[in-house]
Amino acid sequence: MIGIYDSGVGGLHVLSALQKHLGEDYGFCYLADTEMIPLGQKSPTEIKTRMEQACEWFFRNNCSLVLLACNTASVVSIRHLQTEWLGNRYPARNVLGINIPLLEYMQTHHSGLRTKPGIVLSTAATYATRFYEVELRARGFSQIHGIGCSRLPLAIEKQDEALISHELRYIADKFLTLGAGEQPAYIVHACTHFPLINHMFEQSFAGVRLIDHADWTARQLVAYLHKHPSYVPAPSPARYFATGDQANLRRVLHAQSNKKQYEVGVAQIGK
Repeated sequence: MIGIYDSGVGGLHVLSALQKHLGEDYGFCYLADTEMIPLGQKSPTEIKTRMEQACEWFFRNNCSLVLLACNTASVVSIRHLQTEWLGNRYPARNVLGINIPLLEYMQTHHSGLRTKPGIVLSTAATYATRFYEVELRARGFSQIHGIGCSRLPLAIEKQDEALISHELRYIADKFLTLGAGEQPAYIVHACTHFPLINHMFEQSFAGVRLIDHADWTARQLVAYLHKHPSYVPAPSPARYFATGDQANLRRVLHAQSNKKQYEVGVAQIGK
């Protein structure tokens, strides 16, 4: 079984892409860590500790592989998990992030944007690392600017349209300052919650390309599984859990599945 982690409903976007490419060949266990949202406002130490606890929970629940379908979790903790934590605790299992697939996707599919002004939009915790800005500039995206926006994921989670509109205005105003008065040519969604409101981004940023790497991430995971046949397919329906509030997860699942009802379990982590 493959574990999928996000702080809320954003990772469902990645899970949908995985299900499109893998069907039910591999079972999925989705965890919405709603106790921790907004994750992007937590410290690096808090995030790393929480990811250890979440991975422990996945492994205890029969997951042999975990995908952090959250940019903040991936950028802040994936190196720690892979190079320090796993080797000591679970050497036969693995944790993957979605940060490297984003960089690969930009380099492979959007090289024509290298000289154009753009935004990599993330949470405050992701932005504080400057990971995406540094790595994308190293790949030739010379006019990329980072903007941290931690209130937006929670606003999306809670369907707070007034706060979402406020945050989108903030992003537009912030880029006008960073980009010397130019409108961005593209926005990189470096948070899995952001594609859920693409219709609102399109209204606020008419003509701006919105870059979402969920499908590319799914394709890369498929390739990874083919290279590692030890992850044996085990067809089973997806399972869903939340650590705190379950209402938003139920709401989105209900909307995505043509009104089908899903059971959402309670996950106790770090207790």
